[in-house]
Amino acid sequence: MPPISRITLMGTSGVGKTTLATLLHGAGWFHYSGDYRIATRYLNEPISDWLTVLARREPTLAALLRDDAVSVKGKVSIERLHILSAFVGKLGRDGYDARTFIERQRLFNEAERAAMYDVPAFIERAERLYGYKAFINDAGGSICEIDDDALMQTLAAHTLFVYIDTDEALYAELEARAMPTPNPSATTPASCKK
Repeated sequence: MPPISRITLMGTSGVGKTTLATLLHGAGWFHYSGDYRIATRYLNEPISDWLTVLARREPTLAALLRDDAVSVKGKVSIERLHILSAFVGKLGRDGYDARTFIERQRLFNEAERAAMYDVPAFIERAERLYGYKAFINDAGGSICEIDDDALMQTLAAHTLFVYIDTDEALYAELEARAMPTPNPSATTPASCKK
């Protein structure tokens, strides 16, 4: 095992953090996905509620939901986080109104912070329960925007930060790719209000 075996991957959304983490998982590293943790732990209930509201717009589904004959829930995996992206959404045309968008951003921001604060416990669990000696934290693309010194100190105390950089051409490609289907990312409340 390499001498540095606890890493937090950072970089813009779509740069390849999850791809690298998946490769390392295949080489014996525990892959902790911040976005997966957010979707399955911290935003699971709000996502389920949102899906239920959407399903109730269709009369047959509304009746079945009232009778407890069906349930609605998102399908989430480390590679498939579309439901999280759709819930967080985007602002404006083809997106949410400002109030809804700001509230979803607040929820996502809180969830992202909580998921990152879970990293030390997951390092311990990965080793104790599964025998993993190496740990990779696949952090969300907006982690660099979080203004929380205590969080960054916590991550730095337990992991080495590795930033995956892009050149201008790749950044432009990532931006274009994100426009129709953006990855979930947190925006500060002040930025949302602008």
